[in-house]
Order: sequence, then C-alpha cells, then structure tokens
Amino acid sequence: MRMLAKGLVNLTQRSFVLMLLLCFCLPVNAAQLAARVILSKGNVVAVAGDGSERNLKRRSEVYNGDVIHTGSNGSVQLRFVDKALMTIKASSEMNISNYVLGSSSEKEQAIMKLVKGGFRTISGTIGKGDKSAYIVYTPAASVGIRGTNYEVQQEPSGSMVMAVYSGGISVTNEAGSIELGLDSGFNFTRVTPGQAP
Repeated sequence: MRMLAKGLVNLTQRSFVLMLLLCFCLPVNAAQLAARVILSKGNVVAVAGDGSERNLKRRSEVYNGDVIHTGSNGSVQLRFVDKALMTIKASSEMNISNYVLGSSSEKEQAIMKLVKGGFRTISGTIGKGDKSAYIVYTPAASVGIRGTNYEVQQEPSGSMVMAVYSGGISVTNEAGSIELGLDSGFNFTRVTPGQAP
C-alpha cells in the first residue's frame, strides 16, 4: 500500500512538472491566422514580427503581422479568413497588419499596408457591414471599400494608380478624397503623395 501511495505521489509530481514545462514552451500570444496561400510563383517570402523568414508556397499560412515580399519574378495569391482573395504582384511588399474575422470577443478588422508594388483583390465579408473595418494604407493614400473588386499599382514615380472593376472604393489622403466605382463618375485614379486624388 505504501509503494502504491509513493507511486501515485511521483506520478502526480511528474504530471505537474510536465504541465509546467508545457506552459513555458507554448507561445503566449500565438500569431493569428490571416490567410492561406492558393498559389505562389517565383520568390515569395513572409517575414514574421520577430524577423524570422519563411518561403511561401501553396497551402502556406499567413499570419497577422507578417510582411510579404515578392521578388521581381514573384507573385502570390491568398485566400483570407473572410474568403477575400488577393494577388500580390511582383516586386511588392505588403504588411498584413491585422486581419481578424469577427467573433463574440473580437471585432472584425482588415488592416493592411502596401509599402511598395501592387495588388488586386476581391473583398470578403469584412467591411460589408462596418465599412471602417477595412482599410489598406499605401504611400500615397488610404483605401476604404464598399464591397468590391479593385486593383492598386505603384508607378516608378511613386504615384499609385487605383482601379475599380465592381463595387466601390474611397481613396483618401491629407489633401482630399475621391470615390471610385459604385454611383461615382470615375473608375480609375492616379494619386501622388501629398496631392489630392
């Protein structure tokens, strides 16, 4: 009986130590999934918040805080958690700042920053209700949506060309704003940093 009790004490102590080790080994704030790669071509790398890099290929996961870099021969197609589709073009850098599908404890949000290059996207469910939940920052202006299919491309001069194929976007910077598509007289704009669209 004494051996059995001693064995149970040892087992309990070992279980406690194992649970303690697991707690220290698990990341405190594991990165949240933002998207999965549908197709990757050429050189495409994701840089995590801690500076670690990983090559992106089909079925790779992209997390909040990842910065995606495409080489001169690279491009990547992503399907986001809200079913949005995005193609990031060659020679681009896109920061997936915060892409969260809403839940009871979290507000839905799609916040991205195009540092350079271009992309084309068809928006998903985020931004269909609360338009302020979706925003893409570029070097020349920010883009808000009204449920849409649109494209942004940086020119060698640094200006951004923006086009809407369906739906609408709102293009805004410190000098002004313009609505494109959806009940607007314009589907395209060129935006130079510091100048109104």
